[in-house]
Amino acid sequence: MKLISGYEDVITHQDFLPTKKVRSLMNQADVYVLSSSGTEGWGVVVNEAMAEGCAIIGSNQAGSIKTMIKDKVNGLVLYRNDVDEIEEKLLYLIDNPIELKRLKYMSLDSIQEWSPENVCSRFVQVVDAINNNKLFDLYREGPFKSL
Repeated sequence: MKLISGYEDVITHQDFLPTKKVRSLMNQADVYVLSSSGTEGWGVVVNEAMAEGCAIIGSNQAGSIKTMIKDKVNGLVLYRNDVDEIEEKLLYLIDNPIELKRLKYMSLDSIQEWSPENVCSRFVQVVDAINNNKLFDLYREGPFKSL
């Protein structure tokens, strides 16, 4: 992958790495980019990057981006999903450190809705309600949100 000329010192591209190494690098990074055709389905790597406090730039083809990222609220969404758009989004964050910091915070804040504890708790509540023919909450954010 070509790197943006003049930014080789702040932008890196990684090939396949073991999971422990990925999380360690995410913890050191400011931004995580998921360029995707959607073939991976969900793209749990976005959850992991958010949990490490990365600002997210991701393709609207990935399930996790479609579901968890609101463009310019808690990440940046790729609609064309091409190299030029990725470069544009990266340069935007490099040139706007306050926005980068805000998106990192919002990413970390947003992922709390998707914590394993929260997902399991909501799942148990929904299954219990269905089993007992009761109404259940439709949440505004996170798993089981109303659409």
